[in-house]
Amino acid sequence: FLLEKASVPYMNMLNTWLNAGVLNDPYDEFMVESRRDSNQSIQGVGCDGDDWNDLYHIRDIHVLVNSLSDESVKHNVLMTGKYWNAVRDCQYSDDVSQASNSMEQMDVDEVVSTISYNMNFVTVKVQIDQVYRKAAGALLRLLLRDFRLMQSLRTLKRYFLMDQGDFFVHFLDAAEEDLLHELEHVSTGRIQYLLAMSVQLTEQYEDDDEPMSSYRGQFAPLTAQSIRCTFSSESLIDHLDALHVESGGIKVQDSRTPSRHAYGLANKGLTGIEAFMLHFPVISFPTSLVISERSLASYQLLFRHLFFAKHVERRLVNIWLDQQMMKELQSLRKALGPTYCLRQRMLHFMQNLIYYMMYEVIEPNWLELETAVRAGEESVDDREQPQYGTRNVDDVLDVHDEFLRRSLEECLLTDPDLIATLTKLMSTCLLFSDQMKRFMTKTKIFEEKTSLNLEKQRMQQQSVINPDTMKTNRALRKNLIAIRDERRNRLARQTARVERELTNESYKRMISRYDEVFNDNLGEFVMQLKEGRRQNWHGENLFLRLDYNGYVTKSMGMD
Repeated sequence: FLLEKASVPYMNMLNTWLNAGVLNDPYDEFMVESRRDSNQSIQGVGCDGDDWNDLYHIRDIHVLVNSLSDESVKHNVLMTGKYWNAVRDCQYSDDVSQASNSMEQMDVDEVVSTISYNMNFVTVKVQIDQVYRKAAGALLRLLLRDFRLMQSLRTLKRYFLMDQGDFFVHFLDAAEEDLLHELEHVSTGRIQYLLAMSVQLTEQYEDDDEPMSSYRGQFAPLTAQSIRCTFSSESLIDHLDALHVESGGIKVQDSRTPSRHAYGLANKGLTGIEAFMLHFPVISFPTSLVISERSLASYQLLFRHLFFAKHVERRLVNIWLDQQMMKELQSLRKALGPTYCLRQRMLHFMQNLIYYMMYEVIEPNWLELETAVRAGEESVDDREQPQYGTRNVDDVLDVHDEFLRRSLEECLLTDPDLIATLTKLMSTCLLFSDQMKRFMTKTKIFEEKTSLNLEKQRMQQQSVINPDTMKTNRALRKNLIAIRDERRNRLARQTARVERELTNESYKRMISRYDEVFNDNLGEFVMQLKEGRRQNWHGENLFLRLDYNGYVTKSMGMD
C-alpha cells in the first residue's frame, strides 16, 4: 500500500508521457530525461534528423525494475512520448500550451489505460506496446500524408539527382558561359535567375495531382520553386579530400595529367561550374527529420558529382558536333583519325559512367526506398504492424539514410583511390575539349561555314522572290557554278589550314600525350575496379561496361 501511494507521482509522469508526450519532471525523478528546455517545442530547437536521436534518453537509475526494466519496454516508453511530442508540435506549432491541452482532452479510446504500480509486467508491456503503435502511426501518417514526404523526396530526385534531363539542358544552355568563369566573377543573382527560368520551363509540362495552392502553410512539401543556387568555396575533390582525411585523403597532386597544350591553357582557379550547388534554404519540421542538413549535404555531393560528369559529357558531345563540320575534308580523314578515336573513347567512357550512376545505382536504390516508404504509408491505418516497409518515423530515417549511403558508395564517392583516378580522367577529358575548341577556332572552320550558310540563305530568298526569272535566266547556272567553285576553293583553304595544324609537331605530341595519359588513367581505373569488385560487388557492372570483352585489360597487358 505504501509503495503504491509513493509511486503515484512517478506513475502520473509515466502516463502523461505515454498519453500526451509531455515530460513533467520538476525534480529529475523520471526515467526519461530531455536534453532541451521542457517548455520548448521540437521545432523551437531547430530539430532535424541529425538531432532526433539526441532529444531524449533513458536514465537507467530511475527505471522501475519490476515492470519497466526490459530493453524493449524502455525503448517503447522513450519513443512513444517522443512521437506524441512531435505530433503535437506538427499540429500546434504556434501554441505549445494549446497542444498540451488538446492532447489531454483526447478520447479515452485514443490513449492507453492508466498504468499503475501494482500491474504485472505482461499487462504493462501490452499497454505500452499498444500506445507505442498508436503514436508511431500518428506521426508516420502526418509525415507521409499530411506533409507529403514522398513528393519532397521526388523533388530532390528530379533536381539534385539529375533525374530531370531537360532541366540540365535548359540550365546549361543559358548559364554555361557564365559558370565557366572563375568563381569570383560569377554573379549569383544572375545564375539564380537563370536557374529559376530553367525550373519554370521544366515544371510547366508537369501534371501535378494537386495544385500547390491547396497546401496550407507548413503542410506544403518541398517544391522546385524553392530551390536556390549556392557556390561552394572548394572543389568537389577538395571537399572529398577533407572528408577522407582520416584515411590519408585523396592524392591527386601527384597524378599524371596532360602537361602539353598546343594552343595554350588558361590557368583558371575554381570555376563556377565546379563550385555550383543546389540548396533548400528552409526545410520545415517534420520533413526536416528525414531531409536533415546531413542528408541534404549528401544530396549536394551526389549533385555536384553528377552535374560535373554530365558537363564533361556535354563538352565532348559538343566537340563531336564541331568535328562533323570537317567531314568534307576527305583527304585528311587518316590524319584526323587519332583525334577522332581519342575523342570517341573519352565520350564512351563518360557515357558509360553516367549510365552506370543514373540507371544502375540511383534508380534501383530509389525504387527500394520508394517501395519501403509506400508500404509504410499504406499500412498506417492498419492495426497490425506491417512485416515489410516502414513502421515508424525511425524506419523512414533508416531506409532513407541507407539509400544515401549506398548511392554515395556505389557512385564511388566513398573510395579515395577510385574518385582520385576518376577525377584525373574527367580532368583529362575537359582539357582535351578545351584544346579541340581552340583548334577549331584557329582553323576558322566556323567562320567559313557561317559565311557559306549565309550565301545559301541569300540564294534561297532570291529564288522565292523571283522564281520565274531564276528558272529561265542563265544567271542561275552561273550562280550554281560559282557556288561549286567557291565550295572547292573553301575546301582547299580549309584543308590547307587543318593540314598545317595536323602536321605541326606540337599538335602531334599533344594528341600523343593526351592519348597516353588517358590510357594510363583508364587502365588504372579499370584495375582498381577489378581488384575491388570482390569486396564491392556494385563495381562489377561498371567494370564490365568499360572492359567489354576484356578490351582494356588485354590491350594494356593487364590480364
